[in-house]
Amino acid sequence: MTLLYVENEFRTEEIDYTAKLTITHIDTAREEPYVFEINLTGTGFVSPPPPPANLTAPVDGATNVALKPTFTWVRDFPDPILEEQVLRISLSADMTDFIPVTHGAITATMGSTTLTSDLEYNTKYFWRIDRRRGAGAAAVWSYSEVRSFTTETTIEPPIFSIAFAEPDFGDVLVGENHLAPFSITNTSNEPISVYLEFENDYDGVFNIMLSGNIVLPQLMALIPIPAGYTLSFEILFSPAEVQSYNTNFIITHFIDGALGDFSIEIPITGAGYMATTPPPGQVTLVSPTNGATGQPLRPTLSWQQPEGTVTGYYVYRGTTANPSTNQANLVYTAPNETTLSWTHTTDLEHNTMYHWQVVAINSTGNGEASASWSFTTLSPITNPPQNL
Repeated sequence: MTLLYVENEFRTEEIDYTAKLTITHIDTAREEPYVFEINLTGTGFVSPPPPPANLTAPVDGATNVALKPTFTWVRDFPDPILEEQVLRISLSADMTDFIPVTHGAITATMGSTTLTSDLEYNTKYFWRIDRRRGAGAAAVWSYSEVRSFTTETTIEPPIFSIAFAEPDFGDVLVGENHLAPFSITNTSNEPISVYLEFENDYDGVFNIMLSGNIVLPQLMALIPIPAGYTLSFEILFSPAEVQSYNTNFIITHFIDGALGDFSIEIPITGAGYMATTPPPGQVTLVSPTNGATGQPLRPTLSWQQPEGTVTGYYVYRGTTANPSTNQANLVYTAPNETTLSWTHTTDLEHNTMYHWQVVAINSTGNGEASASWSFTTLSPITNPPQNL
């Protein structure tokens, strides 16, 4: 018998193997059979990575990509032991962090998948396909090239402009109302609808008024505005307590009856105060006229009584404009509202420009300071006349 064996070593996957090949020849002419034993050995090895996927879409650098894009690649080789394909998406080109996404199932034989969750608008993403062959410690991966794409921008709503007279209502007496006109103009060629509301209404402190009627702290229905038309209304501020108030007035645009992605928030502030009477009005100065020269060293300053309740006046004088900003310039306090002038009781300097202001006061507080006026005193007499 002739025995021919070409290779006495074989290869397997993952682990080392030894085996023995036994060949028995039975010859009827012999009592004992011929037995041939051949030792066979083998060593496990790691499979090479599968070929990287050949990406097709989205193309590298694609823009205006849908929020649920479809990713495709070419499965251009037969590989019966390719076990997994994975879509990776990241916000960084080095693919260090993957963002969680949901998509259709990907089998080892597929070449496409579509996201089932939205990406963000107007955002640049990076993607690749990872492939695996083998499992456990013997798993090996290949990685496709990294491509980028940018998603679509938000849908631009029809254009409108707004005009608001007073986003800061200032101080309003508790229990009183302050109105500020507001308008929205549809400057597009299409009709639009808007929804108006306050972020919080402070129990009716802020209200919307249409045609003089309060329409709750927020409008409960859409307001249509035809193309080119202006919606005019008023914001009503009614402070209920002595405190500051702030909120956001929100204008939300609707498209075809559905909530749009476009809204504007306008901060609105105001404060309530409690007083029997408001502070006095602004004083109007009378004389010396502004810029007067040659004034005596003890000039008389006079002014007019302003609107409102007045219990006295503060008179300020200094050598720089707006002397009322420095309390050290206070030179006289008038005792009542009928005191509308004051004469200096000591001499001023010769040939010097002075600035002066008057502030009306009452039990609530100070009124706004008057305009800052100036006058210049006379020059000294250098050659007095001789007695003859």
